Formats: sequence, C-alpha cells, structure tokens
Amino acid sequence: MIKISIIMPIYNAESYIDIAFSSLKKQTLPQNEFEIICVDDKSTDNSLSKLKQLSKTHKNMRVISLHKNSGGPMVPRNKGIKEAKGKYILFLDNDDYLGEETLERFFHQAEKNQSEVIFGKYVGVNGRGVPQSQFKKGNRNRADILADNLVYTLAPHKMFQTNFLKAKKIYFDPNILIGEDQYFVMKAYVNAQTITVLADYDYYYVVSRGDENLSIKESKMDPREICKVVPAVIKGIELSSLHSNYKKSLIRSYIQRFFNDYITGNYNLEYKTISDRQKIFVQVMKDTIICHLDEAMKNELPTKIRYMIDIITENDMEKLVAVRKQMENFSKSQVVNIEDGCINGRFRQVTPKLTYDEIYAVNHLNTTEACLHSVELQDDNYLLDISFEQSLLTKFQTQLRICLKKRDGDAEIWISPTRMLSTERGIYKINTKLFNRACTWDLFIESEINGFRNRKRVGSSRDFNELSVIENPSSNNQSYQTKAYLTKPLSNLSFQVIAK
Repeated sequence: MIKISIIMPIYNAESYIDIAFSSLKKQTLPQNEFEIICVDDKSTDNSLSKLKQLSKTHKNMRVISLHKNSGGPMVPRNKGIKEAKGKYILFLDNDDYLGEETLERFFHQAEKNQSEVIFGKYVGVNGRGVPQSQFKKGNRNRADILADNLVYTLAPHKMFQTNFLKAKKIYFDPNILIGEDQYFVMKAYVNAQTITVLADYDYYYVVSRGDENLSIKESKMDPREICKVVPAVIKGIELSSLHSNYKKSLIRSYIQRFFNDYITGNYNLEYKTISDRQKIFVQVMKDTIICHLDEAMKNELPTKIRYMIDIITENDMEKLVAVRKQMENFSKSQVVNIEDGCINGRFRQVTPKLTYDEIYAVNHLNTTEACLHSVELQDDNYLLDISFEQSLLTKFQTQLRICLKKRDGDAEIWISPTRMLSTERGIYKINTKLFNRACTWDLFIESEINGFRNRKRVGSSRDFNELSVIENPSSNNQSYQTKAYLTKPLSNLSFQVIAK
C-alpha cells in the first residue's frame, strides 16, 4: 500500500533539488510505502533531465511533464493530486527538505487521530522566517483554527488525506496568482473534522534562496490580482458548516492577516507618495475586502488597521496618505479621551484640496515601559517597587495592579499597590502565604482606564543587575518556600514555589 504521495512542482530547479531528494532517500518510512510525484512545469533549464536521472535511484518516483508553462505551482500541484495513489498527500517544494522521520511520524499521527490535515514544526533555513506560535502549546491532536492561530500558517507544506481533498473538491485555483496556497489550505481547514499540529520534531525545512524560480513577481502585480484571493477565501469560509459566529471571527482574522501581509507598512500602500496603482488598490479593497466586515467585526480589529478601513471605505487615497503621515508624528497632546477600550486621537488637516477633522483610535501608538526599581524581602512579604509608563496616557489617572499568572494554567492572583509614589509608580506587597502549591508564577503589571487595558511583563527593565534577595527563609508554619528569580533569556521576574 502506498501510504503517502509526495507532490513536488518543478520549475528551473536543477541546481538545488538534490537536497530534497536526499531527505526523501533518508526517510525512516520504507521507500516502497511512499511515492514521489514530480510535475515539471515546462522548465527551461535541465530540470527534466535531472529528474529522469534521479528516477534511476528513486524507484518510487514518477515524473510528469506539462506541455506548457502554467505560470505557477497551482496546475502542477493539481495534477499531482489527481495522479496520487497514496492515502495521504504531502506537498514539498523543490528547494525544501524533510526531517528523516517526518513521513513515518506524520502517517502514524494521522492514522491515530484520523486527521484530514496534519503538519509539524517548521525550521527556517538561510534566514527564512517560519510560523512559530502554532507550536508553542506542544502537540495538538485536534487543533482549532482560531485558538491555535492556524490562520497564520496557510502555506501548503502540510499533509492532507487524499480522499478528503477529492471528496470536497479541494484544488488550487489557477486563476489566483497571489495567495493561491491560502485559498487551498483555508478550504481544507474549514472542511476538516480533525487538524493535527505536531511540535515534537523538526518536520519541514523551509529554505530561503537569493533568486526566484517562479515567474510571478508580486511587486508588479495588478492590485486586482493581489486582492483576488480574499473574496475566494471568504466564500470558502461562508460555504462551510462552521457556526455563523465562528465564521465571522475567522473572516475577521483572515482579513487582519491580509492587512498585515500586504497592506500595513507594505509597499502596496506606501504613504509618502500617491500613485494610480495605489488608488486602484484602495478601490479594489473597498469593493472586494472591506465589504465583508460588519461593524462588530471591524471593531475587533487592531486600531492600526481599523482607521485604514474607515478611510478606505471612503475611497479617499489622499486622506489615507495624509492620516498615515500624521500617525507617524502623533503626540499625547492629540489624545482627546479614552472610551470603550480605545485611546482616541484627533486628526486635522485644512488645505485647499483636502480638509478633515476626525477621531481615530490610536491604541497601537501607545508605547509602554515597566521598570522594576527594587525587590525587598520583609518577613514573608516581597516588596516590589514598580513603575509603568505609557507614552499617550501621562495626563490620565489609570488603575494599576500587578498580576501573578500561573505559568502552567489559567490561575491569576491580582494585587493592588499598597502605596503610590506617583501616578505611574507604586509599592506592591506579595505575601508568600498566597502560594499554596508547588508551581511557577510569572509577574505582570496591568493598567486599566475606561475599558482600555494594557499588560506588560516585569523585570527586563530594572535599576539593578542581579537580585540581592532570592528566597524567603523557611518557617515552621508554611509548607512551601518561595524563590524569586530572573528568567532566561528575557530576564523577567518570576516566583518559583517549592514544597518544603
């Protein structure tokens, strides 16, 4: 039985495909239990000859040659899906490679969990950035798209159940030239009963190269092509059987990702000049993306995106450029109030060609610094001198508290200051008798004013190098001993509670 089909789209890859094949040759899964399907997209170098040469030593390999170049990996991958004989399909780019145990581990976990989608920890090579947050919780046999942040890993370097893809008609759309993998993977996510995420091994190595082997150059793409994927992904979400509220949260999260990837701080809406291309971009986003957000969904977006959506809705590129410039030079004197969790700032301009007077939320412009000035131990009490400065809130009276959060769990202990030294600095007393079990507590400080909450870890910024007081002495009436320490490598303050 063929357990896994490896699908590799090939285009002008003769100089770097050896490492991928070397990793496949070293797999602990027997070679006769998986197949390699290489689909050559009419390469103009000697890739096809190289593949035929490799097939002499890889007896489990098939080579398919397309008659004309398709312009991207979509058509080759679709051809591979149709030709696959394996129970599962894994997409491997021709310049990447796998850990030696990847196929064996994937197959075992997919069978155990009946997973339609499964992927494991990525490793970036040559400075390549890779998703990381999805693996911080360890192995997730049944991962959740939102809770496990899967929206931010939509690359196709995963394993999929073959019958699932074919039954749900999940293929790459050759008409989507940018983000085609997002469309494919999201459609798989929303139709899957079980998505498994593995963090216990280095499964997939993503290689960064200095050159490009695909003919698509995003920087030259028409804005209509860049945005085309968004309504396609949203339609796939809407047609799924997910709960309606979950669909809204997922759509909002995906649009946020799109802004982060393609808009915020990106050349697509570079704000120092105005071009016809940028004007088209604003119009296209209004017509194809913003229209999918209702007011509640918009208000859940970060403020660095929210104001842009407001202006894009007006289809006013000149105003968007002007406000983005003002955002760079925003000062605390422009803050007008804090309401419903938002720091609101005024933005004005009066010129013959452009006039506006608007209020926008500017939470993203509020920078913070928590400084630990001293730690003292008096009897069973740690006395902490902590200040919490916020760049936009110096003229506002905020409520300050420290929070001890249990590292392996959701439990929290909140402590108000025993004495304020200024509006931003106070003395906090932690009684070690609060700790009644062996565990570790991490220290945060949080401010709150009119629904706006800001939390920051304490310790990395401090007035001393080392802790002079580490642990409270043992006493007969306590079952636990508490040790304060600075974490590594971030050097934040935590408390370890040890049973006597």
